[in-house]
Amino acid sequence: MELRDCIESGIKRKTTVTALATYLGVNPNSISDAKAHRRGLPNDACVKLARLIGAEPLDVIAASELATEKKTEKREFWLSFVNPAKTARVAGYALILTCVTSFVTPSPAEAAPLHNMTMEQFVLC
Repeated sequence: MELRDCIESGIKRKTTVTALATYLGVNPNSISDAKAHRRGLPNDACVKLARLIGAEPLDVIAASELATEKKTEKREFWLSFVNPAKTARVAGYALILTCVTSFVTPSPAEAAPLHNMTMEQFVLC
């Protein structure tokens, strides 16, 4: 989840940027700057935002750090906290697809009678 998405969710919960800024204890300009990836939010504001939107605090802190970090080593460090959620989601989708496919696909014993069926052909004139 990107910092922009977290902030937009927080604005929806608090209805205005000013109300969200007051709740987080920061200046409204800080919210706009963080949303535009010009600077991150303080860690305490990230934790408050995470609690408000129902996210993990470390995910919001990592998103805030990634928004402004320029060094490759530090970006890779913070990406390690963001990517496991995406990996778990993809693995979940793969598991669901495998389960559905195994239930829907007929076994060879069930498919044998279907092989001998004659198909009628219809010709459109």
